[in-house]
Amino acid sequence: MDGAERTGFRSVDDRPLYSGEDLHTRRFSVPKQAGKHLWFSRFIEKSIRPWSRCLLWVTDWEIWQSSVNWHLYYRVRDSYGERRLVEEAPAHLFLDFEENDLASFVQFGLGAGWNMHVLTREDYGRVFISHDEWVEFAMKDELELRRITKDLEGSEASVR
Repeated sequence: MDGAERTGFRSVDDRPLYSGEDLHTRRFSVPKQAGKHLWFSRFIEKSIRPWSRCLLWVTDWEIWQSSVNWHLYYRVRDSYGERRLVEEAPAHLFLDFEENDLASFVQFGLGAGWNMHVLTREDYGRVFISHDEWVEFAMKDELELRRITKDLEGSEASVR
């Protein structure tokens, strides 16, 4: 990613750099029904609030090529003035009033089978979305992770 440091995020070898602090983590299955992906994407966005800047960093996009609607993806990115290829600019920075935009990009990535990191400047929590249809929430506050777990009980996003 170009200028990750300018946005407040650090990287090593084009991957997010995590500090060595202890985080409380739990993995959940991605809902199988595509119709639940928007709900789940909004849940992911809400789970890391409050945030002023959020980086959605795509780290692998070539796994399920047949699942990707590249035309749609590039048209949406173009609406933000971003015309570079995903391999040239694999991350998108969202501002606090763009929570619906973030959820939409996450939804696209879920359907495309991408690996993605969701990181905020405030760093209360982080989310990793795997192409293997699971999501890992990593929270500084264990009580927040318990709340996420409770909120997902009974949904298709079961604990893995």
